[in-house]
Order: sequence, then structure tokens, then C-alpha cells
Amino acid sequence: MEDASGDNLKADAFAVHVGLAHSGKIVLFSGDQYNQSQNEAHPQDIDHAQLFDCQTLTIQKIDAPKTDVFCSGHAFLPDGRLVVAGGTERFPLPDSNPDPHHDHSPGLRNTWLFEPSTPPGGTFWSEAAPMQGGRWYPTLLTLRDGRVLALSGHPEEASGLHNNTTMEVFDPATGWTNLGVSSEIISAESAYLYPRLHVLPGGDVFSSSPMLSGQSGRWSPGSGTTWRDVSPVPRTYDGYARTAVLLPLLPDDEYRAMVAVAGDADSHIIDFGTAAEPNPAPSWKSLGRRSAIAAGRVRVECTAVILPTADVLIVGGVERHEDENSKVLDPELLRRAGPGAWQWSAGKLAAATVIRSYHSTAVLMPDGRVWTAGGNVHALGGGPSTRHLEVEIYEPWYCCIERPVIQGWPTAAHAGQRVLIKVWSKNPITRLALVRAASATHGFVPDQRYVGLSHVALESDDLYVGQVPGSDIAVPGYYLLFACTDKNVPSVGVFMQILP
Repeated sequence: MEDASGDNLKADAFAVHVGLAHSGKIVLFSGDQYNQSQNEAHPQDIDHAQLFDCQTLTIQKIDAPKTDVFCSGHAFLPDGRLVVAGGTERFPLPDSNPDPHHDHSPGLRNTWLFEPSTPPGGTFWSEAAPMQGGRWYPTLLTLRDGRVLALSGHPEEASGLHNNTTMEVFDPATGWTNLGVSSEIISAESAYLYPRLHVLPGGDVFSSSPMLSGQSGRWSPGSGTTWRDVSPVPRTYDGYARTAVLLPLLPDDEYRAMVAVAGDADSHIIDFGTAAEPNPAPSWKSLGRRSAIAAGRVRVECTAVILPTADVLIVGGVERHEDENSKVLDPELLRRAGPGAWQWSAGKLAAATVIRSYHSTAVLMPDGRVWTAGGNVHALGGGPSTRHLEVEIYEPWYCCIERPVIQGWPTAAHAGQRVLIKVWSKNPITRLALVRAASATHGFVPDQRYVGLSHVALESDDLYVGQVPGSDIAVPGYYLLFACTDKNVPSVGVFMQILP
């Protein structure tokens, strides 16, 4: 996309970490920006954070965390603040130096909170209580009770350890609580960095990334730190190079829980069933080759973004690590074929013009477009010449036609509550859906969550009564509310806070 002067719009802050705030702006931050000299010069040269305005399509510089948040983890709290924890303590040592981190970086313990509602000229970032152990390449995930789980990563150098095997949860009122050590999260060198974690209906956490056993795992909050084996992970799974997504939770399928992993020539899906009929032995099944466009091609470093239509868009990626000559520019679409059934669309979508690979990001915008940015040229670290700074926006087909308009809605509602929503539309509204405002890094969007509302239409004034499911399905936080017609044309989204 272009800036006011007609040039490519660029983000000066490298977009390796991004999040859609309920202010309608995307925060992007990057610490040392994958530059060792900047890491060594901190705190003087890690002041890299910006806000992208989704309405005006402009970027402004803001204050930044004062510790190196490069390769940190993050997730949104129910009140809309983004909690960011961990980062890069130092870059790896040369091979000749003994180093317990083995070509990885030790992690920081620092925690920062981003406040989207900061007034003009105010400070967006504030420091919170640190974690009890450092983390580099961790995943943070919002649980059904609103607390944030931190898992995996490399600990601080002083620990002398290679892996952080503790499980910690963050409550803004009390700080971090260490739940204890979980030996299951120790795995191969890179297989359990930025693990792909998902909150299933019912509140359990599912790890689609392989654990020590080589299987995906499942953990119940409140049950200690023991993970239960679920299913052997597909042989070709490649850690954080593969994207994963909890597929839309829909009332017409009784909120069936399914997770897909994409990026291989042969993608995979796992079905947990419904609350009424849980699958007693869920296992990974093949979804077949992804599409005619990608037939037989591997796609690493891509990102899965759920659209308001309940389709899943795959953007970015390369066929070979660290090689942008193997770029994959065509998006792909995973579509629902009916209750419990998903398949890849055979249609060709408009290709991207900017290569997105290692350290690239993508998130859904309020109007249903997909914002993409970041990525290192051939995965190289260093100065600006190694970074893709251009911002590019993908416009799905529905952006070019008349769309329904949400004219009235509650700005906040409790999980389990009924809500009254007014929608203008020339066509019948067949779905009301909530899509959680999300943050992304390293090919994964852990906050991402699509929740359909069961609803009934009233007789007049385009009014609909929607039922928000419980917090085991509608994890608390800010969501975008969309209304979709019988042609699956979505409205522009409006922000709505779901309270516990």
C-alpha cells in the first residue's frame, strides 16, 4: 500500500510483534529488530514501537518497552491491555564458546503492559512484575478465567539451563504465579519454541506442537503441571515453522473443537468433538494437499488468519527456510464444507507483492481485511536492508460489494449473556460472530478465536437477539462483532468486550 506521497507505506519499527488493540490501531514493536549491535547497545537502541491506524492507514511512533522485547511472547488481557513477557538477553555465542543455550539466546524475565487507551502524548507502556524465569521464544495464551499462561522458551543466562520448563500464569492484580515444573515441555532443540497452544471449549489447553513424548498434549488448568498425551504429531511437523489454528467455533456444529496445522504439502486436522459428544480418542487426520495452487509444495513461516466469513486465510511463507527465492506469494483458503468438515479452496487468490517469511506477521483488521508486515530478507539479521518494512493489506472478495451494517450493539457483555444487535442489510443475516482481537508473532496468532452466536431475528427494526456462549468458549477479552448474510457477506466489525 502507498503512503501520502505515493511511495510504499513502511513501518520503521520492524513488525515482528503486532497486536490489534480495541482502539482500532495495530501496535507493532521489535526491540533490537534482529540486530546484535542494537541488543548490545540497549537500552539506547531498542526504542522501536509504532501504531498503525486501521482507519486512516497511517503510522505514528510511540514509546517502547525499555528492555529488549525481541522474541518475546504476548497475549491480550480481558481489559484490552497487551501483556508482553520475555525477550532477548543476548545473541548466541560463537561456536567456540561453551553455551547451554546451543545457538539460541537466553531470555529476559521482564514483563510489559501496553495500554491502548492512553491519551495523546501519554505513555503507552508500563512495566509489570517480572516472571520468575526468563523466556526467549515463549508462547503466551489467555485462559478462560482471563489469566495469561506463559510456556516454554529459553531461560536467563544466570540459570545455567537450556529450557524453561516451568509453567507461569499472570494476573494483573497479583503478578506471576509459578505453577511448577513440567517435564513434558522439554523436547528437541527447536521443536518446542513458540509452541502452538489453543484453549479448547471447556478450558483445557491443547498443544498442537509435539511435546517430549512426540505427541500433542492437553493440560487442564488447576490440575498441576501434568500434560496428557493426545495423539502422535504428524511426522513432518516442523515446530514454529508451521502455522496452526483453532478452527471457528460455531453453534450449528455445537461448538465442535477442531485444530488445523498447515504448511506441509499434506496438512492435518484433529477433531475433539463437542461437549455433548466428545471424541474419546482424537487423532491427527490428513486434510489432503492444501490446494491446486500449492500442490506438493511446503510452505514454512506462513500465518493463518481467520476471516469474518469463518474461512481461514494462509498468507506469507517460503518453500525453503532462509531462502526467499522460494517465496510463496499466493494466499490459500481453508473453507468449511459442512459440520465437522473442512477443505481447501481450489480458487486462485490475488498474490502478495512483498515476500513474508521469518519474522513476518499478519492480523485481521476491523473491516475484515488482513494486515501483513515484517519478515527478514533470507532470514538474515542486521540493519534496515535485511528487513521488509513495507506494509501490505489483503482485501478479500467481500470488500468490493455492498455489505451489511451493524447499527446498534452493546459495547460490553458477559459470557453467557444475551445481547440485542441491530443490523441493516438487504439480505437475511444468517450468522453473528465474534472474532477475538489478536496478537501475532513467528507465524502464529495465539489470541485468535472465532465464536459464532446462536441468534433469533425479531419481527421488526432489523433486530437480532444473540446468545454469547460461556467463557469456556468465549474467552474474555475484546472481540470484533460481525454480521454475515446468507451469501456469507460480512459487515465491518465493531468492537465488543466479553467479560468473564
